[in-house]
Amino acid sequence: MRYPIFVGLLTTFTLAAIQWRLSNHQPLQRAILKWFLLAWLGGGTVYTGLHMVPLVLNRDAILSQSLGWGVLVTIYLVIALGITRFRLFNLDRWVVTGWFWFLGGGAIIAFDAVLISMLDLNNHLSLAIALAVAGWLYFPARQYLWSYFSRSNKHNDYREMLPNLLKTLLNIDRQDLQQEWSQLMHRLFSPLNIEPIELSPEQVQLHSEGVSLAIPGFHDISGLQLSYADHGNRLFNNDDRRLANAVYKLFCHIQEFRDAFTNGVQEERKRLARDLHDDVGARLLTLVYSASDERQGELARETLGELRAVIHDLESKRYSLVPILSELRMETAERCESRGVVLQWLQADKIGEDPLEARQHANLKRILREAVTNALRHSNASNLKIDVKVEEMQLILQVSNDNVHFDTNNPHKPGRGMRNISSRAEELGGSAEWRMGSESLLGGYTVQIVIPLQGKITTDE
Repeated sequence: MRYPIFVGLLTTFTLAAIQWRLSNHQPLQRAILKWFLLAWLGGGTVYTGLHMVPLVLNRDAILSQSLGWGVLVTIYLVIALGITRFRLFNLDRWVVTGWFWFLGGGAIIAFDAVLISMLDLNNHLSLAIALAVAGWLYFPARQYLWSYFSRSNKHNDYREMLPNLLKTLLNIDRQDLQQEWSQLMHRLFSPLNIEPIELSPEQVQLHSEGVSLAIPGFHDISGLQLSYADHGNRLFNNDDRRLANAVYKLFCHIQEFRDAFTNGVQEERKRLARDLHDDVGARLLTLVYSASDERQGELARETLGELRAVIHDLESKRYSLVPILSELRMETAERCESRGVVLQWLQADKIGEDPLEARQHANLKRILREAVTNALRHSNASNLKIDVKVEEMQLILQVSNDNVHFDTNNPHKPGRGMRNISSRAEELGGSAEWRMGSESLLGGYTVQIVIPLQGKITTDE
């Protein structure tokens, strides 16, 4: 009777090891196996170690036959408890705690048995030594191991992640929110699969006994379903649900703040545009009609035109790139014609209807105007070439003339116009570069401006 029990127990261990390997990346099956091992092997090992092993060694059984059968009954009670009370997605967490308590208690009993059998100590002395070892060595070691495994299960330090999360969500473009939200969920839970869901739940939910986690959508962001946490090594649990719900609410509050901030900026833009139109615009219009000579009238009209452009920029949100370039081409052609300069405007055919924000629109016009002004006012150029193209979502402008106006002793000393061009390009996330002489397209000087069409734009408006 004894030896078949030993063989059966060893067979169970062997089959459990095989099933452990087969359930790799199957967290639901792995959780069931863990709980089964805790129940069956735990109860069976206690019965065998405390009742059967002493009898084989011709010693008195530590556990009586009646108590031993009671231990075996607990196997079925633990399995029933796992299925009916805690459900499978909680077993993955409880099984670790159960094994810690079981192995810890078994270690104390085994140490006490070693003291009695090998050192020939009486029961009271061996118990005292075992308690001392448990208090001074076992419990600190168990606490250290528990803390270590608890940290290893938390792949992210959420306290360090929170500032980066807020910084990212407050600065990201709205069209990138869906991608950033998915990446955030991937960093938090490392699921094997993330899929958008059409019918978004009203709150974060666990599905299929913890195999998947459903997260609601908000605004124009679709809901997500995450499957197989930690690369398929575990199930989602209630802690994951609470964490996802907290991050989801934080994400929603951040978007509400962004929307309120954007609406406030737009309202302030409209108010400022009205004030400029009603006050400054009216006075400039009066100055146009009351100018004493033609020069003052022309200057007033130019200023009024610039004011109207500023007001238009304040009121508008998006511009199309192609009409803007057409407007700038006509304006530049008129300026070159008045100066007797030949304009060659080269524009690639592949330029699409890329949208520009108001700040991009305003700075682009001012950059090109300043570059053309430098070529017309500060040189004796007879030819002006402007090359416009879009490469890898970047607008590239090259303005070249055939006359060098820089100081040859200090050719790269920047003036106010050059500094303005550089600062406006940098404000749009781009750059400005000057070349002269043989490096220039026409042998004079060339300024190249690169502006990302979907780059980050400063918002200090």
